[in-house]
Amino acid sequence: MSVNYTFMEKCDSFSKYSHIKSLLMFGEDSDIKPRVTIAIQTYKRLELLKEAVQSVLDQKDFEDFEILIIDNDDQKLYSNQIIEYLSKLDNVVIRYYINQTSLPSWNRCIELARGEWMTILCDDDILFPTYLKTLCYYIDKNQGVNKVECRYQRFVTQETITQPKRRLVERIESSRFGKTRKLDYFSYFYSCYTAPHSQLYKRDLAYSLGGFNERFRPVSDYVFNLAYSYNFGPSLFIDEYLCGYRTLVNDSLRPITIIGCMKWGKRIRESLLEIKSNSLLRLFNKLQFDVDFLEYKKNKPFYRYLLRKMCSVAINLITIITKAHC
Repeated sequence: MSVNYTFMEKCDSFSKYSHIKSLLMFGEDSDIKPRVTIAIQTYKRLELLKEAVQSVLDQKDFEDFEILIIDNDDQKLYSNQIIEYLSKLDNVVIRYYINQTSLPSWNRCIELARGEWMTILCDDDILFPTYLKTLCYYIDKNQGVNKVECRYQRFVTQETITQPKRRLVERIESSRFGKTRKLDYFSYFYSCYTAPHSQLYKRDLAYSLGGFNERFRPVSDYVFNLAYSYNFGPSLFIDEYLCGYRTLVNDSLRPITIIGCMKWGKRIRESLLEIKSNSLLRLFNKLQFDVDFLEYKKNKPFYRYLLRKMCSVAINLITIITKAHC
């Protein structure tokens, strides 16, 4: 069987929009090189943007970072309010850009980041106070690692954030692997562990990879993680909840997004199985997709929901038992 490396290949996602400029509205375009860039992409959500920025400002015992805001609202609806808000903040390096024309902002974040390490935070998500301190601690402790990841907690409003309840698979993983473990590219067979902002990766490596490939929308971030781990080695996974992923605000629940995630996810898993063949995983992969699609189309009857969960758990456990993580 021929191996398809399409998902792991480097690309060039920058040249397509190189003619579109990002206008610096606040801050200085200096040669300062912070250790970490927290890039925030925003679009017409002023109050949520403030929450995201504040979560970065609330970082404990870590100051070597910059905040890079990329605004995709070429109509500049909230630009004056954003500039007024940013001008009141002290002792932090912030740059605020507006794209001349609306474009996918992921790659512009990579282009404009100045830090050695970076992450991309959507304006509706947040970082918990020990995010930078913890991830950079493990970077220092594990020389040669090119990416660190952590768990993220789903929430609707910050007031609803509580101690997360660990799923069965998470408890098994924690028991088997401990506080930290390495994840290679095959780890993404059954799960994209992390959200875009629950990881720090090297800016220059992300740029050399070619950024986020639009061809794979709405799973471009999933494919980015896969390709990054394939090309630059395993990432270090920290079994802690260090950031929040807000639901019910972004477009992750749109039907076209859900269907796209299911279809691309199936193709990605099939591609990985061409590299590391496993008959049991192949069987559960097909069954999970079929049940997943039926569950979505038929408004989630309980027995189909239960069967999908069983398939998902089976896939998780098989990959854990066979040590496919690394």
